[in-house]
Amino acid sequence: MGSLSIIYRKISELKPYPRNARTHTRKQAKQIAAPIQEFGFTAGYGGILGGNLLYSLGAEVGTRGTTSGGLIKENYFQISFTINYRDFLYSKGRKFF
Repeated sequence: MGSLSIIYRKISELKPYPRNARTHTRKQAKQIAAPIQEFGFTAGYGGILGGNLLYSLGAEVGTRGTTSGGLIKENYFQISFTINYRDFLYSKGRKFF
């Protein structure tokens, strides 16, 4: 096995490989990034109803997607409400809050 050597070069001397499959034109890059665009707002609140009963309430509103290239743009709104019973089976009798 031959010995390895390090060759230091200036950045200006480096050239990209012309057949690199990961290169895209600016137009292609915009088309790839456009469907990924998403904007939204999320808010939530939670608390104790009494004893070991917990609740949480959340809401999310936003928009995602694009209409360019025949794709879909959608607005969304979501509300969630959960109730949990705190179980101390594995806590050895200690209450954490």
